[in-house]
Amino acid sequence: MTNSKLWVAEKPKLYIGNALTPPDYLQGEVLEEFEAFKGDLEAMKKEDKLNEKWQVLRFLGLTAGTSSEVYLQDIGNVNACNAFLAVADYPSTGLGMELEHAVRENKPTLIAADTRTRLSRMVIGPAELFPNIDIARYEDRRELPSIVNNHFAQLLTRP
Repeated sequence: MTNSKLWVAEKPKLYIGNALTPPDYLQGEVLEEFEAFKGDLEAMKKEDKLNEKWQVLRFLGLTAGTSSEVYLQDIGNVNACNAFLAVADYPSTGLGMELEHAVRENKPTLIAADTRTRLSRMVIGPAELFPNIDIARYEDRRELPSIVNNHFAQLLTRP
């Protein structure tokens, strides 16, 4: 009698980085929009449209862990992921650090931003220089799961 085992392929890992701390100058409706942005992205990370195809990596956020634990966790997520989505709607030093690390590690990376967002040349530059980094624009954040799945389709096909 043979001992056969069923091997289940692990889902590819997706890390989603975005601004977490609003700039001090944001006030009123713009600050409310920033908070809605964060809430929408957190909800998106739990959507079936992403989770049925991806293992979405979690991060510590603003309250859990020490600063050094947050750094190690976030950089570890970039190291561990098969694909990195950098949502660049708002300025973020941390997201810039994650993006640079993804560049150095040659990670398939998609920089996504609302069509109204002006991206800096330091964010655009890697997409011009490296074939594994692209930029996608969207008009509605609800488009992001489809954009991610379509862009990284080759990572989602199983042998």
